[in-house]
Amino acid sequence: MTTLHFVESLRELVTGVDVVLSDIWGVVHNGLVAFPEACEALYSFRRQGGTVILITNAPRPADSVQRQLRKLGVADETYDAIATPVTGEERDRIYARWAEMYPQYGEYQRNTTRKIPVIALQRRKG
Repeated sequence: MTTLHFVESLRELVTGVDVVLSDIWGVVHNGLVAFPEACEALYSFRRQGGTVILITNAPRPADSVQRQLRKLGVADETYDAIATPVTGEERDRIYARWAEMYPQYGEYQRNTTRKIPVIALQRRKG
């Protein structure tokens, strides 16, 4: 039987890790305010040379997400980049280009009924 072990801090998980991928909603903020302890942990990881990428499934550009984070009290220095889904015609254009360069992408899309996501990674501004 597997025993669960709960850690007290991010520090216990990141020894030897170069990059942390962190969800935003529920991890960095609750929609009303930032979680100071989480922001400090991510900032501390960056100060030690790590890279922090915040991830959201909100179909909005990273600039919009960054503005929201600032309003909620998340300092820019907390993270390096934001990963967001690309939607609509832009997603289709990007995916078609990848399928052109790598035919297996096109084959994979043809063999499923769902749209394969395309994720944009944008460095933090400021």
